[in-house]
Amino acid sequence: MKKSRKSPTRRPASRPVGPGSNPTAAADPSARLKATSPGDLLGVVPYLLGFHPADSVVMVLLGEREVMMTARIDVSALVEPVELALYLDEVRRSQGALGLVTVTYSHDPQAREDTAALAAALDPLVLIDALVADGERWWSVLCDGPCCPPEGTPYDAGSNALSAAAVYAGLSALPSRGAVEAMVDGPPVDDENALSVLVDEALEAWIDTPVGARKRLVRRLVTDALDGPPLSDPDCVRLAVLVHDLAVRDVAWAQLSRERAESHVTLWQQVVARTPSWLASAPLCLLGMAAWVSGNGALQNCCIERVDRIDPSYSMATLLGGWCFSRGVDRGSGLGLGGWSESV
Repeated sequence: MKKSRKSPTRRPASRPVGPGSNPTAAADPSARLKATSPGDLLGVVPYLLGFHPADSVVMVLLGEREVMMTARIDVSALVEPVELALYLDEVRRSQGALGLVTVTYSHDPQAREDTAALAAALDPLVLIDALVADGERWWSVLCDGPCCPPEGTPYDAGSNALSAAAVYAGLSALPSRGAVEAMVDGPPVDDENALSVLVDEALEAWIDTPVGARKRLVRRLVTDALDGPPLSDPDCVRLAVLVHDLAVRDVAWAQLSRERAESHVTLWQQVVARTPSWLASAPLCLLGMAAWVSGNGALQNCCIERVDRIDPSYSMATLLGGWCFSRGVDRGSGLGLGGWSESV
């Protein structure tokens, strides 16, 4: 596809995938992924976000030797193209990126016109391409040459060679953002009575336990859980009750590290799934913090959104929300993704 604008001369080149570049799985540090077409980019974007986007605008920030970051926002943001362009460029500059590609995922024919308006509002020296994809075909709003037919170019993200390479490298993508939201759902309503009984038992057992002893206990329970088998309902409830105390919660928070962030995601996701709503704010924020450290902005936002529904005054959610680019913007990961073609 020939571009109608001159692209920046510096392009991403091949670079190994680093550990933690995916929010749900560790990547193979020896793997290299090479994108040479928009179809390749469409094949790998879900693995950078951690889910397959729909009705979304995705920004892919490019450095000299890598995809630096991905971010997703609802497609409704295209209603204000100038405001959105200013925001995307602010994020690009804050990350020190050399260029960006936007991808609009939508079945609405109006999306191409709206994406063209966004492209017109962005700096042409940094905008490498602006794509529209409907799940079966893609269009570039920057190209009107014979290489970009009016009916669009067919693509199949699922069978793209780069998608397969991403999976082989240890990356994964959930089927939708709704699947990410399901990761922070609490227990089924039918289970809440039995879980509430476990909560009462834990509260009774520890009601006279000094805070120092509870801090030591949560430290041990978290350490054991990171390398242990799946948690039982009593295990999950014990942790939820313990971290309800802010001083004890902060001990669990302090155990979070970049190297073990994905393990903390797994741990606190289990706790959230078996914690009654009235007790879930602290586990949700600990899950959100682990998601933030591991680069899973969608999961981070889903945690914040649920806390906002059940306990809008919970201060840790406010802190966690302050580390988002903006509410409703899902940050994905970067990747060593090289070989972006000059003819793209």
